[in-house]
Formats: sequence, structure tokens, C-alpha cells
Amino acid sequence: MLNPVQKAIVLLGVCVAVAVCVDKCSPDCTGKPAGFMVPDPMDCKQFYYCLNGEFPMDHPFPCGPGMIFDVILNKCQVGTDCTAQCPTAVPNCHFTCDATYDLVRDPSSCSQYFQCLPHGLEGPFACGSGTPYFNGENCVDDEGACCSDQCTAYCEAAMTQIADPKNCTNYYICLAPGLASEENHFPPSATLTSSPSVTSTTMETSTTVCIDSLVCTVPGAFSKCNTCDKEFFYCDTIGQEAGVYTCTGDLVFNPDPAYPFCVLPTNCPYHPPYED
Repeated sequence: MLNPVQKAIVLLGVCVAVAVCVDKCSPDCTGKPAGFMVPDPMDCKQFYYCLNGEFPMDHPFPCGPGMIFDVILNKCQVGTDCTAQCPTAVPNCHFTCDATYDLVRDPSSCSQYFQCLPHGLEGPFACGSGTPYFNGENCVDDEGACCSDQCTAYCEAAMTQIADPKNCTNYYICLAPGLASEENHFPPSATLTSSPSVTSTTMETSTTVCIDSLVCTVPGAFSKCNTCDKEFFYCDTIGQEAGVYTCTGDLVFNPDPAYPFCVLPTNCPYHPPYED
């Protein structure tokens, strides 16, 4: 039986729609009246308006030139010296396998990690009692270096799909490594469970056929070849020629249009379980 952490896509009949999770990198309007101003955790010169005592507006507003947002007074004040509540730099904590023998974090525990091997993912392995926290490279005794920030959606690689850590009915499409963008935040047709790997060992061979260009008819990612290849097309404007992108690290683009993302070569081609 597969370890639950090794399953990248899980079809669930019932899902807890709102995770119990406090996200230090999201604006907090809990209990605030409509029109209340709260800081943008990512930029201390911006703020959000609260809508109804719970939710912030979709986008932040900038303070005026030469002004910062005062988190005590909850309004913009004259100044230049401020620090964002949530740093934009993310530790070197892998969540996907970019290369063989990489160490990747366990999304459910900061005290465990996995190792990427040629035949697949091994683990989880537990850190020792003297150094109980995994920092992305090894086990340390500093809790502040812990990889796990289960509330922040972070993209390890371009053209991957990750679960929304705060709502298991949503997911993000990653166009580039870094913090996931709300512009690519979607409700899915199937529920995702974030995982360091996609479990599949089926390998298929065929004559490779590739195309050099593609005119976009719908937005999204598309394979250049009918076999697993590092390059792929991405369309953001209908009627325009698609851009050519390359999967990062050892990853290759999955040719199955039901799962158009970069995956490990050992998992390619990957056919999702919800595909008809």
C-alpha cells in the first residue's frame, strides 16, 4: 500500500474545505469591521481593506510616496524605515525532487524528510532527538530553521500543480519557482494532496514526434512532443504563438494532456487516476 504522502492526487468524496491554519503571510481581517485597514505582510508600504469582518480585498493598496503602513495605528504614516512581517526569501526547502539524492521535506512534519532515489521516493526518515528539525539540507536543533510552513503555498518548480494548504478544494498552477500567485489559484475538478512526488512507475515508449511552434487557442501548458521531454509550450494569449519553456532540474513535461505538468522522469508518462 502506498504511503499517503506519496500520493500526489487523491480523489476524495468529502473534503474539509477550510483547513485549521494561521497563515503569517496573508492579511488578517479576523474580527475587523468593513473598511478596516490591515498590513500587507509581504510589503510594509502597502495595506489591505477588510470587507466584512473576515475577508480582505483581493489586492493590496500602496501607501503614498514617502509613507509606510503603521501596524500599531493601522494607517499609512510618513516614513521610510519598515520591515515586512513575512519575509519573501524562502529557505532552501525542497518539496519536489529536482535531482537524484535530493532531500525533500515532509509536508506533514518538520521532523521528517524524504530522499529522492532513482527508483522513487524513500522515507520518511526521522531527525534525531538532538537535532529534531529539518532545514532543507540536514537536521538541526534550531526550530526557526524548520522547513514546514504549512500555510504558505510555495512553488518549487515551473509548470507544477500544488495544493492550497488552507483549502483542500483549491489548487495553484506554478508558472515559476517562488511564492504561489493568487492569479493562478483555482478550484479543481479533483482534490489535491500536496506531495513530494507523483507515484507512477509505468514507462511507455513510442516514436518521438515534436512540433516547433504552436498558435494558442486556449490558455494553458501543452507538450511539444508525444513523449516525455524537458521543453513544453505555454499559452497566455489566444491567437498568439505559444512561448517555449523548460522544466527545471531533472524534471520532464508529462505528455498526457490530462496532467500537463513537469514530473520526475521515472514517473513519466503519468496518467491521473481521475482521467477517463
